[in-house]
Amino acid sequence: MKLDVYLRFRGTALKAMEFYRQVFQTEFVGPVLIDPTTNRLINACLDVGGVLISASDVEDEISTVLSSISLVVKVETHEEAERIFEQLATAGKVLVPLAPQDWGDEWGQVMDGFGITWEILVPGQMNDNV
Repeated sequence: MKLDVYLRFRGTALKAMEFYRQVFQTEFVGPVLIDPTTNRLINACLDVGGVLISASDVEDEISTVLSSISLVVKVETHEEAERIFEQLATAGKVLVPLAPQDWGDEWGQVMDGFGITWEILVPGQMNDNV
């Protein structure tokens, strides 16, 4: 089984995907399709650690509540977690600072400037006290 993610934006999809491409140091998978009459993104896809994140722009009347999802990014090092967390927080908002947790992982939550909530996780050893 594999889970992919599809994000819908109100006119900022291409800008958001370019931002995510830089943050996660990846490239677009397949063509980036833009509607020539509206200049809105029809579809773009990024491969982030084997998970496909696709996005498009939608009309206001069919848009969904963007804050109802959270994307979890698991990384191997504190340095990588810190880099991604700080970049996502640019023009966004830190919801929970990136820090070691009682359950043994390093974890933090941030909402980026496009309204998408991200959880950054560095798996660690389980804490015996939990």
